Amino acid sequence: MNNYQKLAIEYKDTVLGNLEFDGKEYRFIYTEEFQKLKIQPLPGIEPPESKSSVLWAYFQSRLPNPRSPLYKRLLSQYALSNDTDDLMLLLGTIGSRVATDPFIIVPSKSEIV
Repeated sequence: MNNYQKLAIEYKDTVLGNLEFDGKEYRFIYTEEFQKLKIQPLPGIEPPESKSSVLWAYFQSRLPNPRSPLYKRLLSQYALSNDTDDLMLLLGTIGSRVATDPFIIVPSKSEIV
């Protein structure tokens, strides 16, 4: 398992939740800190925990289109193989920061049980 099978989503240095992928199912768990901030949950991902067999649209929207002319250049910039299809790896690298979203995706520092 690489470092990107568990990712955290942060807002102003506060972890709002953890995203995990076990090879079959995605799971997103909101943190207690998220509940204290009283902000809206991520679109389509209900607290306190959600599971899905496909990556939620919110996270998919952070990834570049593989048909884009810039896609291979981005893969190269992050030293990723041209045939990389690991969505968690892509999300933890290319999709970690986007201009239209204040949240940052980083490798998770905590174990998800």
